[in-house]
Amino acid sequence: MSEQAIQQQIRLELGVGPVRLWRNNVGALRDERGRLVTYGLCKGSSDLIGLRQLRIEEQHLGLELGVFCALEIKAAGGRPTA
Repeated sequence: MSEQAIQQQIRLELGVGPVRLWRNNVGALRDERGRLVTYGLCKGSSDLIGLRQLRIEEQHLGLELGVFCALEIKAAGGRPTA
């Protein structure tokens, strides 16, 4: 199974609960004026990033917070790069 297929399966399975994940594409391109535009968190950052809902207990009046989370996905035999 490819890393892309694994990522999509993870996003679909976790998307019904308190976790929301997005693909973190990282790269750069030149705009129409030739300026370099970078996107994504940073080179080597995780493939999937998102938020996990967290309920604060009674002493915090039951507020819900998003907790940042990140997943690095590798297919069988895949190696980290950076």
